[in-house]
Amino acid sequence: MIHLRLLVNSHARTTVEAARLKNRLRQLAHGIDPVLSSSGLWLTCLAHGKASPHEIVEWTAGQRPADVAPPQWARLQKFASLLSEGEAAEASPVVVNAALELHSRLRALEESAARLEAQIEQVVTSYPFDIVTRRWLTVPEASIMAIAALHMATHGKAETQPQPPQAARRQHRRDYLW
Repeated sequence: MIHLRLLVNSHARTTVEAARLKNRLRQLAHGIDPVLSSSGLWLTCLAHGKASPHEIVEWTAGQRPADVAPPQWARLQKFASLLSEGEAAEASPVVVNAALELHSRLRALEESAARLEAQIEQVVTSYPFDIVTRRWLTVPEASIMAIAALHMATHGKAETQPQPPQAARRQHRRDYLW
């Protein structure tokens, strides 16, 4: 049980830190060019080492990389056409390096969160949680993380209903009889 709790708490911390990094990246993007912060396409550009508007425009004017699908490349080219050119488009090398570093940290956190989620799924789908997990997975919108939270909240006994304390049961019996 403690193993599941540690995994879920680590996943939550990792997810929160990733959200913070995304917000910082969005702020940096807006500081470079407001168009950059309006789309998630900037993260794709960062994944390819392109952070400034000038680099993005040059990159999208060339050949499509093999790891970028044609529809995504078309969106990137349209995105690059919205960016401002000229002196205002030149971003400080310090800001560009900070954005690239934050993006690499974000990717590491997202990979860590995915690994943690896989470990949580492995724990939740094995004994002693497997029967209840299979039942809960039949519920629409149920997810492994929500089921893991259920197991944590019920201390691994989600299949049994909590019983009232002995004194409360006796009082209930007395009230019923009189």
